Amino acid sequence: TVEDWNKAAERMFGYTREEAIGRRNPIVPISNQAVFDGVIARVLAGEELNGMVRTTRRKDGTMLTVRVSTARYCDAAGKPVGLMSLFMEGPAPDADADDPPAPDPSA
Repeated sequence: TVEDWNKAAERMFGYTREEAIGRRNPIVPISNQAVFDGVIARVLAGEELNGMVRTTRRKDGTMLTVRVSTARYCDAAGKPVGLMSLFMEGPAPDADADDPPAPDPSA
């Protein structure tokens, strides 16, 4: 469930804060929810995922290639309570221009 959605996410993905907060992640198609849930489990277990290149779909249906870094956050007792992701538009800076980004199983 999306807990926060900022202006940058609105601009990048096309969903307003009101459309995203309290709902399943709108940029993850239902058909790929199981893959996304697996990523969440890995991150909540302590794995940090940095610079993954993924292709997702904006609200208007256009495709968008992003770099994603995701890490968990914990409460005061150290218990994992959620995760935070940073999205940057475009492929990784060191990606070979001739190689298309890897397909995203969650798109």
